[in-house]
Parts: sequence; structure tokens; C-alpha cells
Amino acid sequence: MFIYNYFVWTLAYFIGLQFTHADQGIMQEFVLDWNVMKNWPPVLWAVFFALVAFLLVLVVTVFKLYIALGILKWYLLAIGVFASWFYIKAKAAKDVHIHHYCIGAAVVSVCCYQDAFITFVSGIFTGIMIEGGSRWAYDPVFTYDEEEETLDDGEV
Repeated sequence: MFIYNYFVWTLAYFIGLQFTHADQGIMQEFVLDWNVMKNWPPVLWAVFFALVAFLLVLVVTVFKLYIALGILKWYLLAIGVFASWFYIKAKAAKDVHIHHYCIGAAVVSVCCYQDAFITFVSGIFTGIMIEGGSRWAYDPVFTYDEEEETLDDGEV
């Protein structure tokens, strides 16, 4: 088991820790905003569709595994509760900024099956989550009007 975890999860974790290095060159223009996306060069569209394909493979794999284990309904219930909570919080917020550490945490929270692909994915997204918090800090996802007023008054 040590060799499996060391060579699958730890290698993936190390790769995830290098997420900052992806923000170089043309990748600095990789912003998920239609006003920016409509001017993307073909290479960024290739990256985008590769990421979408990866996420589809991940979702299909997790669904198949969780159906086989008989736990899919519990995960869907938990995701539904979280999505409802998030929607309510987002409606009350002035701004919502989903950081890459949040995406890493979300993916890791649904990857619990000891499968080589899922273990690798878990390692990568754990690395992305830790790298995001270490480099940029764990900034808030939701911004409310009263927070900006407090900062405008010079108070911390």
C-alpha cells in the first residue's frame, strides 16, 4: 500500500503543487469570462476542451464507482445541500470569487474511492488546493457590501 500511495498519490500531489507554473505565457490569458474567451487563440480553446473532457471523464468514473458501491444517492444529496447553501449565500453577496483552492477542495471532497485514476485526481487537486492557499491565502469567496464599507473607513 505504501508503494501505491507513494507513486500514485504523492506524485500527483507534487504535480498539483506546481499549479502556479501554469500561469505563464499564453496561459495568463486563460480567463473564464466570455468577453475574454471570444478572443482566445486556438491553443486556449484546446486547453479548455481538454479540461472539459477531463471533468466529464472524472464525473462518469465517479458516478460508475459510486453506483457500484451504492452510495451515489448520498453524494448527490450532499452536493444538492451544498449547492443550495451556496446559491443562498451567493444571492446575498455583492461579489462571488471562486478561488482555485476552492475547486481543489470541492473535487477532493467527492474523490474517496481507492482507484488509481481517482487517487491520482485526488492527489493533483489536493496539491492545487494547498498551493492556492499557500500562494494567494485563503481569501473569502463571498464579498458583502458592509465588508467594503469597513475597509473604506480604514478599519481592519
